[in-house]
Amino acid sequence: MDENIKQLFSRALNLELPWQITRVHFNTRDPIFYPYEDSFEELRIDIGFQQESKPVLTCGNSCDIYDTFSVRWCHLDFLHYPCYLYCEVPRILVGGHKRLIDVPWARKESSFTRLFERYAISLKASKMPRDQIEKFLGVSPTQFNELFNDFDY
Repeated sequence: MDENIKQLFSRALNLELPWQITRVHFNTRDPIFYPYEDSFEELRIDIGFQQESKPVLTCGNSCDIYDTFSVRWCHLDFLHYPCYLYCEVPRILVGGHKRLIDVPWARKESSFTRLFERYAISLKASKMPRDQIEKFLGVSPTQFNELFNDFDY
């Protein structure tokens, strides 16, 4: 893939090492699984973690990667195409339990990027009706609830 494309999306997502764009491409989606969306093509951005890197915990200690777990986040549309980030997120062992390391583009356990969440919050703050926000963002009622569960209004 063209390095300029990778660099463009890395800058747009504010990615820094050890995170890196590994692939950017259009992906055709099955409309059966996406009934709330009009478009069945998505921009897929794959993000990788440099294998030679060791995650650093908040205490400052680095640790070994146990394995990885595949995660997808809904991001802001790009030129009217739904955009999703995909990553094999490293998992580490902490106190005998597997735990995903934190990613810089999303909150823990969220299926939306921080930018998507900020945009959605601004729509809700503008007093736009819920059904219009759902349609505008291309999210289902369940996804809408997930998106706003952690925020008080």
